[in-house]
Parts: sequence; C-alpha cells; structure tokens
Amino acid sequence: MNNDNKTSKTLIERMRIELFENLDDNGNSRKPPINVAVGGGAWYDFFSIYAPIIRKYARLNGAPPDIVEDMVQATVISLIKGLHSFKYEPRPGRFRRYLHTIVKRRLCDWRSSQKKNNVNDQEVVETLVDKNSKKACSSWDDLWKHNIIYQALRIVRDTKLKPITYEIFKLYVLENLPVNQVIDIISEHHNVHYNTNDIHQTKSRVIRYLRNALKDLLVQFNDNQFIDLDLGEYCRTRRTLAHDEPPEVMPNRLNIIREILVKSPISTSEKPQVLVKTRKENYWVKIEEPQMLVGAGNNCNLKVDDRFLSKTHCKFCIVEERWNIVDCESTNGVYVNGERIENHVLTDGDAIKIGDLMIYYFEATIAFEMEVGD
Repeated sequence: MNNDNKTSKTLIERMRIELFENLDDNGNSRKPPINVAVGGGAWYDFFSIYAPIIRKYARLNGAPPDIVEDMVQATVISLIKGLHSFKYEPRPGRFRRYLHTIVKRRLCDWRSSQKKNNVNDQEVVETLVDKNSKKACSSWDDLWKHNIIYQALRIVRDTKLKPITYEIFKLYVLENLPVNQVIDIISEHHNVHYNTNDIHQTKSRVIRYLRNALKDLLVQFNDNQFIDLDLGEYCRTRRTLAHDEPPEVMPNRLNIIREILVKSPISTSEKPQVLVKTRKENYWVKIEEPQMLVGAGNNCNLKVDDRFLSKTHCKFCIVEERWNIVDCESTNGVYVNGERIENHVLTDGDAIKIGDLMIYYFEATIAFEMEVGD
C-alpha cells in the first residue's frame, strides 16, 4: 500500500474519487475499468484489507464458495450504490461496522433460503456473529485485526526489509523456532553467521516497523479500534486462515453497475427496485407488490411497449423469502446476466434482458450513512 498522497484523504474518500471523478458529465468513464491489482489505488487497498475478511467470515459461518463470492460482490455493489451521496462527518470505525452489516444480512438471506433457521430475519441478524465463536479469529473484528496485522507485515516486508532480514523474522517470530536453529538455517542457506544478539535486534527492529505501519493503516482506514500487536496470537491463528490475494481486475459487471448508478443514482428504499432502460429513457420502479408482472399487456404492473415482449412476459415474485424472476412462457425468453432462464433467484445488480429492454435489479438499499471520514 503506497502512502503517497494518502495522508490528507481517507480510504472512503479516495474510493469515491476513483469511482466518480473519473467520469464525464454523462457518467461515462474517462479511464479504463478499475484495476485493483495496481498498488496505490483506493479499490486495491479496499480489496486487500476487506475482501479476505469477507471471505473468511462467510466461510467460518458455513457459506459455500459461490455464496462467499456473492458476498464480496454484494458488498462492492452496496458501496457503489451509496458512495455518490455521502456527507462529511468523521466517525471512526463506522466503515468497518457498515461492511459487517452488509455481510451479516447476506448471510441471513442465505440461511433463510436454506431453511436452516426458524426465526425471523432480525433475530438472525442479531445472533449471526459466529457459529465458531470459541475459535480464534472467528468474529468480524478479530478477523479485521488479524488481517490488518498481515497487511502491515506485508508492507514492512516489501518496503523496509531485505529478504534475509524477513526470513530471520519469519523463522524466529512467526514460526517460533529456537534462536540457535534460526542461526543454523540462515548460516546454511546464506553462508552468513548471526549471533543470538543479532537475531534479537532483528526482531526488535521489525516489530518497530510493524507498529509504525499499523498506525499508518489505522489513519488510512480512520479506525479507532485499539490493536495490540500480539504476534503470539497472530502466529497461532495464521496457519488456519489462508491469506487471499486481491483479485487482478474488478469484474467488468461491477464497472457496468458503477456507470449505471452514476448516471441514475438509486434512492434509499426498504423495497427492491429495478432500473428500466429503454431506447428512449431510463427510470426506476419500486417492486411494491408481492408479485410484479412485466410485459406488453394491460394486466402488467410494469407495462412496456416493445414488439418483442409477450403480453405477460415475466414476473418478479417472492419464493421462500427471496425475490425471483420467472419466465411466463414468453416467446423470446428472459436472460439474466447473459444466460436464458426459466426461474432465477435474484441478487443485487442482476442484469435482465427481455426484448429490447434491459432491467437491472437492486435489493433494498441500506441507508448509507457512511461519510468521508468513516
């Protein structure tokens, strides 16, 4: 994480700049899609810290791989939906808690759909913290703490240390080998002799670098959670938590959603909404009814004059507490994210094509009270 030009802006502010200030007046991107593999970008920093936490937290709560990746995507979409309209009011720690809320609600939806709980959604949200709460690093905050120490260690390794210095620290501190064994390994591999005092001084120097890197990260993320640099605890848990590398490129679908929501900002709503894109106009429709019919007929809740639409082309309906889109035996079919479907469980940002019409589905929008300083 490159700290140049970052001291004056927090992560959330830089994420907003990358999303919206690179767009022209029509909402079209002036630059290529965001590449989160390029160090120094705000979205790279976000993915580096939070994508591993989201994945690990979801896995610890029993989510399968496809649901885990949905949660990472849903978190990004929720941020994109809200970042255009925040107000400045610094409140340290709220960004971390806001993301936790998104992930808990996604887990709640998944568990409800699997019928693993016979309680209402609010009870699930309140009780869904960890199913493995007695295990180290099972809570959201513990995972955050663990991963931010890892990121600080990575920064120190890449910017402050020679390879042999990091190897000494890794063997002596992270792998907890006896000092004499560390000396023997370094001597054998590098033909360099260190004494006991050298090893202790190396440990002290690296820990000093780590404390400074942690302090800088907490300023960047504007988080006031106290982090005790307990490397013993970190080492006990690091073997059980694989460190995910950030994805190379933000998925193209998320870049498309970004541009859509910049051109047509979404309003906060307790109901799901769809953005209807015709050749002439774009407009939002709230899904107020338990069932919303779409087509060219007068019986439809969403009636669109399109010669490629059937009278009742498809419908939005609730099945087992999740919104679905169902093809009503239409002539030309229903396509979701490029694939023809008969029945599809909807997720945030799904792109639906019927006839010449594009419909983008967005779930109820959590009030995004995250401000620049969060």
